[in-house]
Amino acid sequence: MKVRLNISVDEETDKKLRQFAAESHTTVSQWITDRVWEKDKAEKTENRTTKHKR
Repeated sequence: MKVRLNISVDEETDKKLRQFAAESHTTVSQWITDRVWEKDKAEKTENRTTKHKR
């Protein structure tokens, strides 16, 4: 299920988000979602690597 999330950003941030989304051929919403899950995956990978070093 999708939920609506309203955020306020300044005009420069809005322009950058729209630019990044356009470069990725996606919507701003999808671009943000993709970045969140990329970060999550990177953190999980880092946590696994850290556990193996102990």
